[in-house]
Amino acid sequence: MQFLKAIFLLSRPLNLFFVVLTMILVRQCIVLPAFSHVEVLPALNNLWFGLLILSVVLISAAGYLINDYFDVKADEINKPDKIIVGRLIERRWVMFTQIMMNVTGLLLGLACAKAVYRPHLVGYHIFAICLLWYYSTHFKKQVWIGNVVIALLTALVCWIVIAFEWYTLAVGSFGIETSSNMLIIGLVYTLFAFLTNLIREIVKDAEDISGDTVLQANTIPLKYGLKTTRNIIIGFCILTALVISVFLIIHFKMSSQLNLFLFLILPIFVFSVLIYKIWNADTKADYHQLSSLLKLVIFFGILSMLFL
Repeated sequence: MQFLKAIFLLSRPLNLFFVVLTMILVRQCIVLPAFSHVEVLPALNNLWFGLLILSVVLISAAGYLINDYFDVKADEINKPDKIIVGRLIERRWVMFTQIMMNVTGLLLGLACAKAVYRPHLVGYHIFAICLLWYYSTHFKKQVWIGNVVIALLTALVCWIVIAFEWYTLAVGSFGIETSSNMLIIGLVYTLFAFLTNLIREIVKDAEDISGDTVLQANTIPLKYGLKTTRNIIIGFCILTALVISVFLIIHFKMSSQLNLFLFLILPIFVFSVLIYKIWNADTKADYHQLSSLLKLVIFFGILSMLFL
């Protein structure tokens, strides 16, 4: 039981819930509505889509396990009360479990790719496994690259659902306009996921600056200082707000004052609050609060697919 408890905690169940929720919403709110306009069925039926979700969840969980496997020293400084590896579970079992998760996830991904007659799509799974490994061993505490890798992998959760379906919809002249619309909306949400998670990763580095100083990590806050880091975060917040605003104006046409408030003013207000809090952030507690707030922004941003 202790082994299962340790694996469960190391796998970050809340984050895996976000993965599952994101993939389901992309399918239900972006993919399936696109197929409803044409006489073609989605490439993946519900069973195969469930297996695709499972493959992504297993690889994501394996990534968390291998990250904690290599991150024991940093965790002893940044979160000593939450250390699991070496206490609840031996390191060798963490390594073995993540290998089995990766192998199973990869095989399921290959099966799903073959089910849509595009076996090369398993490349997304291979790409994710390799990036997660090198992130834990090399990229994690390097300026920019570690933050970008995590943001990219998070965005990939949105994109992989589109990637498995787009080609099927695009085949034939009847699907060109519909597939293009699905592709654009999918890209916007992928970009949103990338930018917001990049912001959050930088904020988390600012929160962990004391531990990273001891470990001599090369992070953005340590290289450029907290003042410059705050300016970088604010810049990405403004960019994200602009991306959202442009998409909403084009997609919804802003037909009423209510739409204007709900779909345009509200996101701008949220990012304005974020910018204000970032500008005044100074302590570890401030950055921790910001990180939690950004998680809520990401969560509600994903839920906004329900209003498409």
